[in-house]
Amino acid sequence: MKQLVSKNWDAILEMLKNDFEIKPVLFKTFIEPLKVYDEDDDKVTILLDDDVYQHYDSYIKEKFYTFIKNSIEAVTGKSYSLDFISKEDLESYDTEKNENNQLIERSASANLNPNYTFDTFVVGPNNDFIAAAAKAVAKDPNTDWNPLFIYGGVGLGKTHLMHSIAHSILENQKDARVLYVTSEQFTNEVIESIKEGVLASTKLRKKYRNIDALLIDDIQFVIGKERTEEEFFHTFNDLYQAGKRIIISSDRPPKDFTNIEDRIKSRFGNGMMAEIMGKANGVCKGKGGSMHIADVDAGNLGANGIVGGGMGIAIGAALTQKMKNTGKIVVCCFGDGATNEGSFHETLNMAAIWNLPVIFYCINNGYGISTPISSVMRTKHVYERAAAYGVPGVFIEDGNDLLAVRETMDKVIKDVRAGKGPVLVEAISYRWYGHSTSDPGKYRTKEEVDEWKKKDPILKFRNYLLDKKLAKAEELDAIEAASHKAIDAAVEYGRKGPEPSPESAFEDIFTE
Repeated sequence: MKQLVSKNWDAILEMLKNDFEIKPVLFKTFIEPLKVYDEDDDKVTILLDDDVYQHYDSYIKEKFYTFIKNSIEAVTGKSYSLDFISKEDLESYDTEKNENNQLIERSASANLNPNYTFDTFVVGPNNDFIAAAAKAVAKDPNTDWNPLFIYGGVGLGKTHLMHSIAHSILENQKDARVLYVTSEQFTNEVIESIKEGVLASTKLRKKYRNIDALLIDDIQFVIGKERTEEEFFHTFNDLYQAGKRIIISSDRPPKDFTNIEDRIKSRFGNGMMAEIMGKANGVCKGKGGSMHIADVDAGNLGANGIVGGGMGIAIGAALTQKMKNTGKIVVCCFGDGATNEGSFHETLNMAAIWNLPVIFYCINNGYGISTPISSVMRTKHVYERAAAYGVPGVFIEDGNDLLAVRETMDKVIKDVRAGKGPVLVEAISYRWYGHSTSDPGKYRTKEEVDEWKKKDPILKFRNYLLDKKLAKAEELDAIEAASHKAIDAAVEYGRKGPEPSPESAFEDIFTE
């Protein structure tokens, strides 16, 4: 099939000579010397001798191209595109063809679909961010996008994007070793290696840990399979330590991978810190910052720069859960200052009327910025205000007591889930520092602040665990050290994150 034109070349020339009005001298000069140099399923490469090549534009291209193409199609029954080369081009043509053939072979060995490339990937408002991240990691393994976790529902192009990354790596790195597999393939290979023994396991590790880019699709199916999960972790760790590319896709967010090693999960779970720093890899693409941060996938509907602004969002979410009968409830957290806003009273009343599954959790730290709560409220406690709307009010005297908070909230959550309607909870706490970085906190005495520092909830619970001999000091120290390490890693992730592009200011905007 691939030699169809070559085999019929004499017949093609005969048709050109007899069926088209080409003068004999022109035929002999420009047509007869043509030779088929190469062909594949849809393209024929024709070699021109030096004399003919000099007149390519004026004769071959302008006068005879269509005649040649039509004759080939008439004789072979197939349509081909035509490419003409000179003898001087032969070396570069052969080199390029050889490289293309090698690329095709490498792509096939990497399990890639030749049709899934960046050129065929349709970029829109919903995927432009991840497409940019994919191109970045394809270009450079040292980017902050490596490892890359692609999360999204079925049919959104995750697999297409992964293949595109792999193709790009192979095209730009001649010696790159790339492998794409599904989680099912990976799992099956792990199982087979276990059955066959040590040599097979060694071969498996060599295959997966000695490559430059590993792409695993639908990683969620690995989770829960202990041996497969363990093998994946060690593979991930080896590649990560070696600075290799790791691209993973899933239809579930990292937070759902309860069994996966924390060291892996943490690599993909620092979007919140990146958002606080206003980076493009933040959960809101750096547009929300600390004042309007949200992570809908994690169930966080967002902070709000407007005091009391989150309450309306909360009852809207609660109404959704009630109408859809999901069994879920909503918790809305705010400070004591918000309870003097109209939104507090309006939403509390509306939640009561509609009997919504929502908990209003007020953290009363005693001050609305610099104003003591006693000077703006006649009732002694915030929770007492709930009675005006027929809503239960619950008081937690020591909001710094972890166990007291948990015990109280367990009861409240049970009641709300049972369909008994909204509840207003007030927990007494404190902030050590000013309301913001611009607030020196001079309206409070040092003695007052120092006294509250003694009630540090972390310190308080630590002492409880030690007193009850439920934990050893070394264990708690290790947990604290790990926490600090995780925070440091998140901060570093945020610092290294890319700045949002100027063009992104015009994305994710909803207009009529």
